[in-house]
Parts: sequence; C-alpha cells; structure tokens
Amino acid sequence: VAPLFTASATQREVMAIDSEHAKNLQSDLWRLDQLQKTLADQQHPYAKFFTGNKKTLRNGEPGAREALISFFDRYYRADAMTLALVGPQPVDALQAMAIKYFSSLPSGGLPLAHTAYDSLPLPFPSWAKRQQAPQLTLATPVDERRALTLLWCLPVRDWEAWALTKPELIWRRVVENRAEGSLLSALKRQGFVNSVQASVSTQTRTFSILEAQIDLSQTGYKRWRDVVQLFFGYLRLVSEQGVPSHVFQDAAAIADLELRFDEAHQPLDL
Repeated sequence: VAPLFTASATQREVMAIDSEHAKNLQSDLWRLDQLQKTLADQQHPYAKFFTGNKKTLRNGEPGAREALISFFDRYYRADAMTLALVGPQPVDALQAMAIKYFSSLPSGGLPLAHTAYDSLPLPFPSWAKRQQAPQLTLATPVDERRALTLLWCLPVRDWEAWALTKPELIWRRVVENRAEGSLLSALKRQGFVNSVQASVSTQTRTFSILEAQIDLSQTGYKRWRDVVQLFFGYLRLVSEQGVPSHVFQDAAAIADLELRFDEAHQPLDL
C-alpha cells in the first residue's frame, strides 16, 4: 500500500530488468514480438519497447526513482484497481482485513488510465485498409525452426460484450479443429504442417490481435504460399457458410465442465 521505493531498491530492480532483457536478446519469442512492434504506427503506445532495459529506465539513477513514484501516485488508486483477498477466514473477517489494510488507498478525482487510449486508432493503420494486400515479413530465427505466423488486428467495439461472449474461444476451435474436412486435416493430408495453433496474442479494450501459429514441415516450408492459400480459403469458406451451431454449443459445454470440475488454484493464479 505504501512502498518506500528506496534508491537502492530501485537500482537493484533496474539491474534485474536489464539482466532479463539481455537474456531475451537471443529469444525468438521476444525478437519476433519486437519485430511486430516495428511494423506498427510508431506514434501508437503499442509500438513502445515492452520489457525495458537500463537505458529506457534511466540507468536506475534518481530520475528513475522520481518517475516511479510519479507513476505510482498517478495510477495506484482504489478506483483503478481490483483486490482479491484469499484466506480460510469467514467473509466478514476477510472484509475487515481488506478495510483495515487497504482503505488508505486514494480513490477518485482522476480519469482512469484507459480513457487516454480508448479513442486511439488501430496500431496497424495499413492493416485496417481492407483493400490493401496482406503484409509479408520474413525473419531469420536464432533457433532452428520452420514457422508461419498469421496476424489480424481487429477493433473491439464493445469491450464488455467481448469479455462476456469470449469470441476468441470460437476462433480457436474453428482453426484448431482436427475433424475430417477441417483446415488442419487438409494441411496434414498435403504433408504441409505439424500443428496449427490459434490464439489472441494481444487483447486490449479497443483492439485484439488474432494469431495463427503454424509449425511447418520441410515440405510446408518450401510451399508456404500454398499453406497460406489453404488457410485463407478455409476462412473464406467459414465466412460464407457461417460457423456451425455445434461449435458454439461445444465451446459452452466444455467451458461449463471446466468451471464445475476445476481444480484448486494457488491464490497468486486467481
């Protein structure tokens, strides 16, 4: 609730972050993530360096501590935060503890952080132009791998509705379907891929980045254009015929089972 942010602790944390950054320099995951950011509008917050290093954190010098305190004072406010208190005590006892230890947090008087970003355009302006051809980026990995990644940046018109309906679950089930006649079965029949995974790689209140990660075989690597053609052909077919109702029903049934029979989690995972 009231961290000291001492100069020595700030310096140590900056050094730890820089050490983590040095490790990430040879990580394909982080390298490709940063490459993706270079393709975005450089004036958009999405394009900013994500993890930080000594240089971006002002070498941990006094200016870094002042910026840290300023950020804390501006954003660590009760109306912009959520508290999860887990314990064996009765609810009334947990509530009393929450009031005792957290009621000193300031609240109100300032706009929430997301209000500064809600009106921004998509981070990839060229992707928003439907008449423009898809953008191709080639990258040489550090590790030996053959991968094809497809990305779409979509606007989120209503964040509350998105969070409630979870369309990303349907996206995943449509793309990862293993049944006969599915995209994956067609790609494997041609010997093009080892696996296909779909996800939402970035989720904000105003946009989502849908991602399809395709692990290519040696044949698929040589014929990646055919893989892309099959993928977009499948999406066109789904667009024209619609997602079958059983996909929604299956997703809802599985989500219900996962909720009812979910195993106990560690408090930090909640």
